[in-house]
Amino acid sequence: MERSNSHIHEEIGSVLELNYVYTVLTPIVFPYRKMYCCYYGISDTIFGFGNTIEESIHSWHLELCVRMSDLNEDDVLGQEIKSKLLGEMW
Repeated sequence: MERSNSHIHEEIGSVLELNYVYTVLTPIVFPYRKMYCCYYGISDTIFGFGNTIEESIHSWHLELCVRMSDLNEDDVLGQEIKSKLLGEMW
């Protein structure tokens, strides 16, 4: 079942576009075994994996969108990401 992130789009609009998100958050991409890992965060992290760098970034972006669609006030990393994407001081 595919999850919808339409309600987060109502709140933060186009800031979930991949190029914007990648530029604002600048996640780290590194080789991982025979694939690549893209991540953002320190103790609480959003990961994406793929056979290529691009696939890992797209996987990470999808996970980020899902995280934002299920965002609650107790999700510290999610709230930090939301603030950064909206250009607010964290």
